[in-house]
Amino acid sequence: SRAEAESYTLAVPMIDKFETSNNLVNMLQNLTKIIGKKMGVDLKMETVTYKTGQKAIDAVLKEMKSGRADLGYIFGLEYAEYKKAGGKDLAPFFTLGINNSTVMRVCMYTRKGEFHNVAELKGKRWGGKHYMIARYLLYKNNFNVPLEKFFGSLTYIPDTPISNLINALKAGKVDAISSYESVVKLSGELNKKDAGFEPLTCDDYESSWLFVARQGFPADKIQRIKEIVLNAHKDPDFASFKFAFQMVNGHFLPIDDKAMKQNQYLESLSSKGGWRKEDIAYLKKYGPLGK
Repeated sequence: SRAEAESYTLAVPMIDKFETSNNLVNMLQNLTKIIGKKMGVDLKMETVTYKTGQKAIDAVLKEMKSGRADLGYIFGLEYAEYKKAGGKDLAPFFTLGINNSTVMRVCMYTRKGEFHNVAELKGKRWGGKHYMIARYLLYKNNFNVPLEKFFGSLTYIPDTPISNLINALKAGKVDAISSYESVVKLSGELNKKDAGFEPLTCDDYESSWLFVARQGFPADKIQRIKEIVLNAHKDPDFASFKFAFQMVNGHFLPIDDKAMKQNQYLESLSSKGGWRKEDIAYLKKYGPLGK
């Protein structure tokens, strides 16, 4: 059996056609190797792909139910939706803290000095991949309407790499873009002297990655992994990750109530407002689901 062989697999979800040799994948591969070595088990990482419009959590669950994976990471909103639907097969046990927080922020960006509040964007051009992020930021600024009823035009723009989105804004093809604050910060684009763009509004959105174990995964192994990763930023065996921790201004943290409550809050807004249906409709009309 897998337990007797002391061999375990971490499933890492990646959007279809995403560059698999990227730094994130390499970092997670090295991370799992070190954790496995410290535990005295064979711990490996495998990527699982999902397509635009699909949920990453479904790809991870499929691997776990087939016996091909024991651990994985998932996104906060998707986990809240899964729990609300009665899901019981996943046990979250730590998260990656970004900016020393268990909750990720999202922002609406515009060209520098061009707009002063979200109301001024009414009738303007929005571009992006993450419809839900823009929908949420409109709601938080007292505009509870679908993007099509607020903006003058919508343009689907892939955000891998994030420069696709930023360059479209700077070139004047769109007037506003939306993304995770941490992704934009990690790109380094905002630090350039000629950045030319700025956040117009930002807000807490969902928890950062939730690392989960399948149902029945040994409790003592979960506890050991938690001990290792929650002290990784102070452990010389993880010295190669020091730069990564500095880049995100954080490290691995226990999952707290703030993270889970934010996920539930976002799920509640989304389900009541039908935001998922709006998102799919957007992807069909403007994005890859319509091609």
